[in-house]
Amino acid sequence: MKTLCFSVVFSLLGVLPPAAQADVIKALPGKSLPEAVTAKSARGVDVEAATQNPQPAFLVRVSVDRASGIYEQGELMQVSVESEKTGYLYLLYKQADDTNKVLFPNQYDTDNKITGGRKITLPTTTSRFQLRIAPPLGAELLIALVTLQPLTDKPFGGKSLTASAVTDIDLDTLIEKGVRVELRDKPRTWAEHCVRIKTVARSERDTKPAAHKRIGLFVGVSKYKHHPRIRNLSICHLDAQVMAKLMQDHCRLDGAAVLIDEQATRQAIEQAFVDLRQKSKPGDEIFIYWSGHGAKCAATGPGEPDGMDEFLVPHDGRPDDVQGTMVLDDTLGRWVQALDGRKVCMILDACHSGGQAAGKGLGDADDGEKSVGAGGGLDALISAVAGVAAGGKSVDALGWQPLGSPSDFLGGKLGRMKDLGQDDADMLFSSASDEISAERRDGKLSVMTYYLAEKLLASSSLTLEQAYEHVRVEVPKYMQANFPGRQQTPLLVPAQGGKKVNLR
Repeated sequence: MKTLCFSVVFSLLGVLPPAAQADVIKALPGKSLPEAVTAKSARGVDVEAATQNPQPAFLVRVSVDRASGIYEQGELMQVSVESEKTGYLYLLYKQADDTNKVLFPNQYDTDNKITGGRKITLPTTTSRFQLRIAPPLGAELLIALVTLQPLTDKPFGGKSLTASAVTDIDLDTLIEKGVRVELRDKPRTWAEHCVRIKTVARSERDTKPAAHKRIGLFVGVSKYKHHPRIRNLSICHLDAQVMAKLMQDHCRLDGAAVLIDEQATRQAIEQAFVDLRQKSKPGDEIFIYWSGHGAKCAATGPGEPDGMDEFLVPHDGRPDDVQGTMVLDDTLGRWVQALDGRKVCMILDACHSGGQAAGKGLGDADDGEKSVGAGGGLDALISAVAGVAAGGKSVDALGWQPLGSPSDFLGGKLGRMKDLGQDDADMLFSSASDEISAERRDGKLSVMTYYLAEKLLASSSLTLEQAYEHVRVEVPKYMQANFPGRQQTPLLVPAQGGKKVNLR
């Protein structure tokens, strides 16, 4: 049996492009986070970003047979890949010495067709090769690329991938002539996924398990660049700030980013997800909170069961360029998939067609509070964070259809990821399909966020499931008392999820 010795290590280059120099995720006082790193090609291209398809019509997942992703020199490694669609698989490596290789297909296994819905593990039981770790050692990047049609030899520098055990390639050529030419403008015809692996010498292996980290990203958008085409909201920025303060003070976060209003651009949000990936490792816990506009419009391509593209609206989102400026459900799903191996908890208090602020289709604010709230500590925290009472007034209709239920939005993507083996992703959604996510009449946060914060502050320990059990009772009760005839029903996706997600 032929043994292929290889090292799949990429350089840890500390100089990032100017737009990405400032870290988004900051370590909290007394805490530490890894330095952000990126895998670059010889021409300075971010390999992961350059090879990523943000809007694929199908999903791919690659994994290795070591949950930690850490291998000693001389150990064998197995790689598993699963694709939702039948296609052609290419396994690519980015190495520490700035060389790049195609591991599969090769001269020992020339058939790179992969059957949709069926996991393939390499080497297979009939393969005539093994994968054994060899120097140089360090951090490595493995990319699984699946295309619906086989690529020509041109992206690989004209080399036949089946002529040798491992094919040396110019990754820049592959990116320029493969991803950006043969696959350019064809996002529905290919998909990819990557995994980071660390290879070490036996004498350097750390036998102590690394402490897991808890990192948060909090996004709240009340002001929109293209107002009044997109109506401003009044309380979403405060939602994010209060949730961030609560989780930083009481939920043992090691690092966090808070993006509100002008900070929450499409580019900044994407960079924050890159930071989440780079500053975490498998086993870490990631908390993502979003408060702001959410909507849907007619899909521009196939692949959406309901014929609609669902999206969240960043500060600079443009109604005339949904695909280019909004955070589409497909895109958000891919960002979450890039966090494979982490425990991901996403909380969306996303307004639907009516918005979150009082007076947006829910009736005007009245003279007094009609429900029993937390008061005391939470009210004091809100006042301290806000500085002044939250206010604002809505103008002009958004014009899109309601965002829809989690099953229409990200829930379907999470289910598909779980089918591919990415199990740890759960979402709490503020309301069901065609319902309005409201803010409280007294201006103290959005309704669901208020009761979530209330439960967090009052509990010494709290799972996402327990938080859901609280808000699913209190939110409808508040709506009935304050907005007769209107309903808001928080949902947990998956329905039986949240048991292993420790908020506090």
